[in-house]
Amino acid sequence: MANGMSTSRDPHLQRMPLELKWHILASLSDVRDLIAVTQTCRDMYTAFKANEATLPGAVLTNCVGRDVILEAILVDKCAPPFLISAPIKTTKYRPMSLCPHQLHQCQRYAEQFIQGQLCGGPSDFPPAAWWTMDEALRLSDFHTRVVEPLACEFVRSCAREPWSYPGMDLDDSLQSRPATRLERERIARALYRFELFRKLFGRWGDRQQIWHRLTDQFIELFAGWEIVQLGIIHDFLARQVIPAYADIAEHDIEWGAYAIDVVTPWDGCVAHGGIQHLLRLGLKTILDISRCDSFKSSIQMLGDGTMMPIENTSFLYQALQSNFSPYMPSPFPSMPVYPKLPAFLFESFQLDTDAGPIESWTWSLTQDRCALYDPRDWVERRWGFAMWDFARLQELGVLDQPWKCNKDHEQRIPHQDAEQSLRERCRLWQFGGRGYWTKGDESRVVWIKGRYEHKPVVETTTTTDSDISPTTEEQSISGSSSKMTLSKRWKLLWHRLRVLRTDPEDQEFGT
Repeated sequence: MANGMSTSRDPHLQRMPLELKWHILASLSDVRDLIAVTQTCRDMYTAFKANEATLPGAVLTNCVGRDVILEAILVDKCAPPFLISAPIKTTKYRPMSLCPHQLHQCQRYAEQFIQGQLCGGPSDFPPAAWWTMDEALRLSDFHTRVVEPLACEFVRSCAREPWSYPGMDLDDSLQSRPATRLERERIARALYRFELFRKLFGRWGDRQQIWHRLTDQFIELFAGWEIVQLGIIHDFLARQVIPAYADIAEHDIEWGAYAIDVVTPWDGCVAHGGIQHLLRLGLKTILDISRCDSFKSSIQMLGDGTMMPIENTSFLYQALQSNFSPYMPSPFPSMPVYPKLPAFLFESFQLDTDAGPIESWTWSLTQDRCALYDPRDWVERRWGFAMWDFARLQELGVLDQPWKCNKDHEQRIPHQDAEQSLRERCRLWQFGGRGYWTKGDESRVVWIKGRYEHKPVVETTTTTDSDISPTTEEQSISGSSSKMTLSKRWKLLWHRLRVLRTDPEDQEFGT
């Protein structure tokens, strides 16, 4: 048949009522499955065209989840100006940051979106049934290819964390009873809220006064346990990009020349400016960075062999840390904590039908603080204490234990040879070295043409006056004379300094 579509020869399908065909199509779990089924035969395609207005939205709801569809629609509808999803490359003709006029446009869009789309509440937003096939396919692909893989990795990451409470640990609980639908949707909602925050505030930071006011308005839309979930996702995503960033910061010669801090993959540096800069690129880029398995793939993702300019070093950590961690409800420890808490902490943005998040957040409350994003709670955030159902928390028995408030923040583990590594890579960069370097191995260093290639000294001997003789380059400058005048020596020195200080890109194009 034309267009690769054939008429069904199944008499049962031909005699099937149209409403039953609609029910079959509406029960599919993915928009791409809906497209595939409608292309199998003309009968299913005709049934789809007869109800094209509602079927894409129904299948999209099955794919994303009824309790997640609101956040998915908000993220898709949020389209601020100058959105970026990849590290900015340093060039001579493109500014690293936005100009004041562009910053004003980003600020104005964020303010209008918060007031117009978020503050109205979920009921004021159009349902998913109004979406076209192209729009539903775009949301479905983002959910299945980005959000779901990150949510699965979050569950695995929480299960791998060391368990410090008596009884069954989280890994055994997840193996005996995998994450429920409510738990998966709860994780997905937090991921979508992170993506929404990065779209609104990713290109501008706390240097602008309006940033604090708008980020406060955004975070105050959520209840206390929802803010805790956002902080948990923030730490999880930071740990996804730390290994690739640490690999480049430790081995890349150009990053060493720019004195980029050396971090280690087990480093708790979620607040590091470079890590915050990468988080603002969004979930898809974070997922791509987390999948880097070599130095080459990491350097391609984070700058393609060039210096990565840091545009926003505050981002979500600053919004959570400066304004909501820890909230001090009362200066008197003997007073109850709950009457002093603001009302917005108990008004959820999306109703959660399970009591697990509320009970876990209540478990974290003490008489002298309200734990929203306290850096000392990094251990509990690593196993996602506010993400699990109440039945699982009871099975683990953690709610019967006292809340463990760590005395210290998550410590950054200093690299033992960080200073020596930066100094050595800076020296190699001056001699024209680029690429990968590790201590004791320069075999992977790439030398730029036109530079003096660095050759390590194998043996050191005592030099006498008779050993000092002009080099070939010095002889070419001095002519036939065996001794150079002082002025010629200064010219040679100036020539060498110019070569060392010339940018390799400029030298390549002859500028």
